Amino acid sequence: MSQFKAPTRSQKGFTLVELMIASTLGIIITLGMIQLLLASKKTLQFHDQMAIIQENARFILKELSTPVRNASGSFANCTSATKVANATWDTGANAQNAFGVSLGITGYTVSANDANNTSFLVDAHPGTDALSVSTISIDGSLTISAHDALNGIFTLDGPHAIPEERILAAVSPTCDQVSIFNVTGPIEIFNASDGGSASHIHNRNNTYNIGDGPTLTNCSNYLHGSFTCNGPKEANIVGVVEAKSFAPGTKLMEMSSDFYYIADSAINDIYGNPYPALFLNDEELTQGIEDMNLLFGVDTDNDKVANQYLSTDNVGASNWESVVTVRVKLTLRSLVKTVDTGDKFARKTFSKTYQIRNRGI
Repeated sequence: MSQFKAPTRSQKGFTLVELMIASTLGIIITLGMIQLLLASKKTLQFHDQMAIIQENARFILKELSTPVRNASGSFANCTSATKVANATWDTGANAQNAFGVSLGITGYTVSANDANNTSFLVDAHPGTDALSVSTISIDGSLTISAHDALNGIFTLDGPHAIPEERILAAVSPTCDQVSIFNVTGPIEIFNASDGGSASHIHNRNNTYNIGDGPTLTNCSNYLHGSFTCNGPKEANIVGVVEAKSFAPGTKLMEMSSDFYYIADSAINDIYGNPYPALFLNDEELTQGIEDMNLLFGVDTDNDKVANQYLSTDNVGASNWESVVTVRVKLTLRSLVKTVDTGDKFARKTFSKTYQIRNRGI
């Protein structure tokens, strides 16, 4: 017959107190590990976002380099132009010069009520700066063999393939006149009997449309003088128009005017708000660009060296042609919240100074 034996001390299990202590310690250790993992994840996320910021800044500063350095401070190796005429005209709702900025470099401090806002800058963030860069392409320039100023027709020394939607600059052989105009004629008028010449039309009675956009034309057939358009007809011209034709040997070169500015991206962040982004005209370049601040180095004594750096509001209309350097300061923010202060977005500022090749040393 078996006999029940009481368990010895070594066979006893954990007491309730011991289990509670062990559970508490386990929870504390687990929470500590979770905190460590969360901190590591946040640190990794922060470094990932800073790497994105760094790469975006590098891309944008490189993107700005070529157009800013090559801004049209001169034309076809002319050191200066005595007279500049801008005959381009946009007949849309925001009617203005189609090539509506000073040649070379121009800056704007964006305001919601800024009268200088172009159609591109309407959506720009108030308080930020915007940069307009005008460039001229010497490569592939065309040579004029004759000019009928009365009817607005250039006869060229060969065929071309420049379409209507382009803006050209006519630069006289002696560099005394530069004139900007819309091409309002056919892509090419070619007649084998005239020795293989081709023509560009800039007649103000001709217009063309860019897609669903504005109708573009010129405010004058005559392109000599110093003037801009304040309307589509001669009566609206501001300045002096001269009834002269360009001499043979005049060069025609393509021009462009690009606007860099900060506006809302078409894409929202994970919090439902649009990213701030840098735009080139109507094309979004990079998200996370929150602010752009511009300083312009002005040469006040004609030695091709900046004597002072001025903000966009302090350059003055007469000094833009004296700008020889541009200092760009960009503020970039993370795409997600990754810090514990403020609005929780990480930020970093980058700065670079560009020399305008056609103006500086």
